[in-house]
Amino acid sequence: MPNLRKDHIEYLKKRGVDAELLKGNYFSDGSDLCICYLDPEGKPYKDSTGCDYIVRRLFPTGKPKFKAPLASGSRPYLSPLMPEGYLENINIPLVKIEGPVKVDACYQAIPTGFCFIGLTGTWNTRDSRDENGNWNRDNPTRLLPELKSIPMRGRKVIILFDSDIEDNISVDDAATDIGNWTRKRGARPHRCTIPSEPNGAKNGADDFLVRHGAEALQEHLDAAEVEGWPFPAPLLDSKGELKRSYSPSEEQRLFSLCADLQDHRIVDALCRKLCRRLGMTRSEMVNRIEDVRDGVSERGLFGDINELDAPDIDGRWIFPGILLKGEVIIISGLSGTGKTLFTYAMGSASRRGGSFLGMAAPKLRVCVLQLEEGGSFGRRMKAFGFTKEECGVGKSWNFIRSFNPLKASHMEMLKKQVLPHYDLFILDSIREMSSGSGLNEALAEFSHQLIRPLVKVFRGTDKAMVVIDHNAKGTDQIAGGDDKRAAVWGVFNMRKASEHAENNITISSSCSRASVICVSRVIG
Repeated sequence: MPNLRKDHIEYLKKRGVDAELLKGNYFSDGSDLCICYLDPEGKPYKDSTGCDYIVRRLFPTGKPKFKAPLASGSRPYLSPLMPEGYLENINIPLVKIEGPVKVDACYQAIPTGFCFIGLTGTWNTRDSRDENGNWNRDNPTRLLPELKSIPMRGRKVIILFDSDIEDNISVDDAATDIGNWTRKRGARPHRCTIPSEPNGAKNGADDFLVRHGAEALQEHLDAAEVEGWPFPAPLLDSKGELKRSYSPSEEQRLFSLCADLQDHRIVDALCRKLCRRLGMTRSEMVNRIEDVRDGVSERGLFGDINELDAPDIDGRWIFPGILLKGEVIIISGLSGTGKTLFTYAMGSASRRGGSFLGMAAPKLRVCVLQLEEGGSFGRRMKAFGFTKEECGVGKSWNFIRSFNPLKASHMEMLKKQVLPHYDLFILDSIREMSSGSGLNEALAEFSHQLIRPLVKVFRGTDKAMVVIDHNAKGTDQIAGGDDKRAAVWGVFNMRKASEHAENNITISSSCSRASVICVSRVIG
């Protein structure tokens, strides 16, 4: 193939594409920059004449920018830079972008973690080829067979169009259309909206990468929002909208899916829409969803005789009456009551396998999510015998200085890279997590977005988390108390026993699970 012209090389460079990595796939023909479209095996697709399927980027810029072969329909752009096996791996998010150059720019900036594929235009997911592959203007349009062959069931699909999507009705409708047909194929469609520049300049994926870098784009991809209603196609009508009515089995499935959602705004929107269709009040719907989250059976008030043989809760205690495996608790109190020292003493006893409040402590690996600022952390750790030599992944203790549950990447790292190595986690503190997230810890929204996702991580495991919470009220009524109590296993409030007994601290419990009775203890 002919070499690339200098102006074409310069154009690609400005888009963040190194032409040297794509020799043979990009070439110049007169003033046109030509791009060869390849199939999953790396062989060129063929046009209606039997020649290689070549898309031309017209120079100087005109409309259309990209011109496909005449009477040959559309093809997806599969980059030669795509890692082997990515197209078939449903665990790799599939990202749909308008334009082949943007795809190559994304792969050069973010070489792993996402499967980027290109569309010649936002609506170029369909064409007028018949079942034999012959194109005719009068044929009905149908989904590209090349897209049909990509595994979709259970896969996260991200629609990444230019930043003007919010101002362009046709492009917005195209994104909705992609969301609908990918959902019908079993995918979980999401939309990633990248921002325009402050001066109003439009950003495509390539522009955004050049201006802001790979990390910024990856953060937007990780934060992609669900496209349409977050339900599988059988629970929606043909247009992707909620059905007008649901059967009892569909109704139960709706509640199960709602219970898995972590974004409370989406749940609220669903409740507002669904309560009419299901003939329920909003509070009834919320209660049903919470029952599913808590594992409450729908069969009625009475238990089953077989439950008498269920495993005893005693086997799950780390500290009887205080901390259970698979649960999150909150230690709450005013400044100076010793809640932090109390919690760190618990962690220190667990690390050594010593005793705590007269109870034998199992030997555990401890990880402290230390979000507080200042040098007091190091002094506290030394005071309790945490040494540098014992610090590290898989060792008896370690600490994390930056953590935000709102970031999907942080939660994935916690679940997959951190959780397996430790048994007891201490989060110090809610206040810092609140200020770092911009959410008010006194509101239910805070618990919905930050506390409940953490609880979900630990539920069903043999790990546990203790969260330190500054209680400005100094009473059992902690800030945002109702929803915090509903989210965690128990809240333990610390206070000084009396003005004349400064060294005596009382800890009283308010467990959100009524099956266990916790007693007050006095620390001397």
